Amino acid sequence: MGAKRGAKQDGGEAAEVSGTVLEELPSLLYRVRLDSGHTVAAAATGRYRMDFLRLLPGSRVRLRLSPRDATRARIVGRVEQ
Repeated sequence: MGAKRGAKQDGGEAAEVSGTVLEELPSLLYRVRLDSGHTVAAAATGRYRMDFLRLLPGSRVRLRLSPRDATRARIVGRVEQ
């Protein structure tokens, strides 16, 4: 039938990478250029969403890439410079 509610889907392991915020998009989404040169759409999560913390273009961030879609990611923190 279907997956049970709350059951984890087999999506693989999420890779953690870093990048630079290029622009702010609606709904707490950001366009981020990875250190490898690729560009992804990243959603703010955790503290950034709850406390409405803003990321400005040029901010260095840590991301978790989606195992299913290489163009999507989640922002999990800032990179200390």
